[in-house]
Amino acid sequence: MLCCLPTNPILSVFVLPVYVACRVLLKNTSYDIPFLGGFKNSIKTLLCIFLLGGGLSIVNIFLIIGDATFNFNYVLQYFLSALGIGIYEEVLFRLFYFALCIYILKDKKMNKIETILSYLIMVLPHVLLHPGIDLISIVGLSLLFGLPFALMQRKLNLISAMGSHALVDFIRFIVFGG
Repeated sequence: MLCCLPTNPILSVFVLPVYVACRVLLKNTSYDIPFLGGFKNSIKTLLCIFLLGGGLSIVNIFLIIGDATFNFNYVLQYFLSALGIGIYEEVLFRLFYFALCIYILKDKKMNKIETILSYLIMVLPHVLLHPGIDLISIVGLSLLFGLPFALMQRKLNLISAMGSHALVDFIRFIVFGG
């Protein structure tokens, strides 16, 4: 998490305590989200990052293509910014809100409605940050990007969501400029 310090020092200062607080809240619960989760998970994580993140990157390019012009370029700043975005948003939005849900539920087994609500809470705040979007865009972005990142985090680990999210942003920066 400290590797993102150069791109946004203020967010970097906030992300670490939020991550630690989430780890404390989720530790010893039935809903703990591992950071990586062992060697076997590292292979799944890499596949998830490159296959799902790569697929979502292509979808993202097609969604943006009408509103932006191509500006193929690469600078190290794109990589660092994308990595920072993936880390900040996955910790400050999805992990934090999920830990809050588990704290409120006091680690009881979630029923279907609570599970759906927890996913909505993990997805909607991030999507609603994007300015000037309508209801169709909110639903579309939630289903195309928010839900897959939330599922990766809940079903696999935090790194899979961070890496996939960072890859989507990194490819967008390379194709359309930062």
